[in-house]
Amino acid sequence: MNIVINKNEWAGDAYDCEACGFNQDNGVDWSVNDVKVWSESRVGCYGGSTTEDPLLSCILDALLPLAVENNWFKYHGEKVVPEEEFSEINANLKKLELSEEDKLIDVLTILLIDRFYIEITFTKTFSNEETETSDEE
Repeated sequence: MNIVINKNEWAGDAYDCEACGFNQDNGVDWSVNDVKVWSESRVGCYGGSTTEDPLLSCILDALLPLAVENNWFKYHGEKVVPEEEFSEINANLKKLELSEEDKLIDVLTILLIDRFYIEITFTKTFSNEETETSDEE
């Protein structure tokens, strides 16, 4: 199984704005295997939204069911609790204090490949509209 973590930066059409003269909606959506797990957007001069939980937590939460389902922990003994293992990964990456999301996800990708011997890819895309991935439910 190949896991794909994707960062899609998007921008809508430019339009006239009464407040500032010119505006363009934009944002970024992060997905794991085409399921949107985190997003941030700016709409107009005063609007927008951001997923409440931190990006790293959202990505690890999306990967956890895949890890359990695909038995990523089989080489680490029977005493490994997947939730605790991912919690430890999250805590260790936070200690690095990487401010750039891309670098953080690059490090996460390398760590997961090395630790679990899985195929995982980090991609970046840009589109002229919001991502068409499904929302996590």
